[in-house]
Amino acid sequence: MTSRQFISTYDSNYDQLVQFGQNLTLNKNDALDIVQEASIRAYKYKEKLSPEDNFLGWMRTIIKNVFITRYKKNKRRQQLMQGATKEMCTLLKSETYNRGVQQMGFNSLKSRIGQVKEKYRKPFFLYFKGYSYHEIAEQMEIPEGTVKSRIYTAKQKMQALIAI
Repeated sequence: MTSRQFISTYDSNYDQLVQFGQNLTLNKNDALDIVQEASIRAYKYKEKLSPEDNFLGWMRTIIKNVFITRYKKNKRRQQLMQGATKEMCTLLKSETYNRGVQQMGFNSLKSRIGQVKEKYRKPFFLYFKGYSYHEIAEQMEIPEGTVKSRIYTAKQKMQALIAI
């Protein structure tokens, strides 16, 4: 089929094609979109259709296939969105922040570290508050290596106390 024959036949059957698309989609705008997409596909393969073949039947098959493809794609998209929505809700729920639990942990830590000697406790608390090793060393007037070892010792003693 030549381009002129295709366009002429297409124009004479256009209203029937739109009606068929509207029967499938139940929406005029969606029907027009499907007919347009089907028309592009059909024009691409117009050479395979001879003038004696049933143009209307051929186009209806293409329109039906485009409709099915879009339906499946939309269904997959909805399933993905529902799954993504459920995951987002789960993530949002798991990210809720509870200061009470943190405060309980800090109070428990504070009571346990009270059992550790002052020379280990002070650098540990400063480190816990966010001071760097260098800042703690300057403040306590001791070498930085000593600060690191005292913090390490404090952690070890705390772990032993927590295990009790």
